[in-house]
Amino acid sequence: MILAAALALAGFWSGNDLLETCRFNKGAGSTCTAYVMGVVDTEINTAGYQRRSQIFCIPDGATGVQLADVAVRYLESHPETRHASAAGLVQAAMVEAFACAA
Repeated sequence: MILAAALALAGFWSGNDLLETCRFNKGAGSTCTAYVMGVVDTEINTAGYQRRSQIFCIPDGATGVQLADVAVRYLESHPETRHASAAGLVQAAMVEAFACAA
């Protein structure tokens, strides 16, 4: 339910924008990787401030490039959602790939 709301929100970038950027360059230090890491960091820090569980659990040792790869794979696999907020789609990608243990 939270992710559905996040996907419905407008943002500065759509999934289409992010995918185009990531296809051009997603290496370490790229705009793509920085954007994805920013979304991930925001969720981790917001969950801490709000004293709630994170919506995804990134494994120790995961790199920014790896997280960008996960986001790109999600965007390529779900073209029907790419018009939605890039941040919400990155969150959806991380939930799908890195669900927290129950």
